[in-house]
Amino acid sequence: MGQSDHLFMGFRETGRDAVHAEVLRTIRGSSGPMLVVRMSPPIIGQQFGLGGRDLEVVILAPRLEGYTIIPITKWPTPVYVVLPLVDWANLDVLGDADYRLIMWAELYPTMKDAEEASRLGRHAE
Repeated sequence: MGQSDHLFMGFRETGRDAVHAEVLRTIRGSSGPMLVVRMSPPIIGQQFGLGGRDLEVVILAPRLEGYTIIPITKWPTPVYVVLPLVDWANLDVLGDADYRLIMWAELYPTMKDAEEASRLGRHAE
């Protein structure tokens, strides 16, 4: 399975609505490659301490051993969703102190798959 510029994020853990994730670029973290993505639609940022600013750009990193995001070799791929605390645009490497974990998600090859995972998460509560 190759890398796509368009992925889909489902939220089985929380049941949050699925989102489209456009890959903007890669960046290196302390544990390997990470993806910078733009989520559509954005997520309301208030619960993450962003006040009235929506959460649109986040960074994704593999969450479990045996999974990679560059390239994605298994679906779904569990990921950490992290909020950058620094201006990442001109960085090649992101240190552990440069971001904050905000949630878990899974990457899917289609929106239908991501929506199904999110729906299952809502019904698991």
